[in-house]
Amino acid sequence: MTKHIEAPLALTIIGLFFIGLGVFSAVTSSNFWFTAALLGLGLVQTVYYGRRYVLQRRTRA
Repeated sequence: MTKHIEAPLALTIIGLFFIGLGVFSAVTSSNFWFTAALLGLGLVQTVYYGRRYVLQRRTRA
């Protein structure tokens, strides 16, 4: 049986918050670069930092 390590819920929630802000600004036809920045920030938060956290936890365990 393998151990399954989840990223902290706070990282996922913050990332989804920024993705939601990006989608909202796209729907309200806001500035393109502002929308892209929010979506990018959300994706980086959920994917990059989540993976980094999981890798750090695996090396410590």
